[in-house]
Amino acid sequence: MGAITKFSILAGSVALAALAVLACKPPYGSPDSSSAKSLDNLAKDDNATAVDNRCGRDVTAASTALSAPVRQALALVDAPTVALKDAAASALTAVPERLMAPFLNAGGKIRIGDGAESECAGSSLAAAEKDLAGNQPIRACWRQPEGGGAPELLIAGDETVVRHSLLRLFAYVYAEFFVTKIADPNAPAPFNNAEWRAAAQGFQERRGALAAALLADLSQAGAQAYTRLKTFHDRDATRFANFVLAEAVDSYYCTPKARAIFENRFRGAWKLFTDSTTPHAPLSVFGVAN
Repeated sequence: MGAITKFSILAGSVALAALAVLACKPPYGSPDSSSAKSLDNLAKDDNATAVDNRCGRDVTAASTALSAPVRQALALVDAPTVALKDAAASALTAVPERLMAPFLNAGGKIRIGDGAESECAGSSLAAAEKDLAGNQPIRACWRQPEGGGAPELLIAGDETVVRHSLLRLFAYVYAEFFVTKIADPNAPAPFNNAEWRAAAQGFQERRGALAAALLADLSQAGAQAYTRLKTFHDRDATRFANFVLAEAVDSYYCTPKARAIFENRFRGAWKLFTDSTTPHAPLSVFGVAN
């Protein structure tokens, strides 16, 4: 098992003991801040209609066919209705186990309900993210509670929002919380483990390459989205890379249809994402789709 794979699965297994040390009360994490829900939405023409992908298989929370990781994640879901709990169960079937593992091992929480929008309104957005968001409400975000602790995913009480946001939030937390903490040169033990740190650095490099590949795809295609996304990249390359990673994760794992669009429309980004010869490429880290 390669270093990045061990990091993917084990990063959260010792997290609870060290989260308070790593915390320093960071701001809210990246929100579901634009109409984008996958790469095809991210790259749509200005007047095109966005598509709300419903990630995962249609299942119920009571289904006996759910995998053990999905059942474990469902135990962390606080939702006011059975329908919203079922929407979470369906969305979770699209989340690869390796992406989910650190969050589960750290004791993360998933809260779904009407209060999410007001809590997510405090999300810290870069200027370019505000440009993309426009006047739309932020209906899903992640945060670390005051005083430290495990990350929380907050999603508005809407079944469609749950289905098209949950997978992306896992990607954001992985990149912005777990990887960032391990890559921090001031991180305490066990997060300063040399093998984990090298794996985190490799992942960050491939994440940046993925973002560059997407921009190249858009430029070559003459896409209207290129200018606004290049502006985002130039203002904050790290946030842009996290944004692209989350959209690419959504495109690859959400549904077979979204994955096919990813492969056929964004060839350079697809090659970077699915490069199994590189241990730090996203597919090498997270594994194949469920």
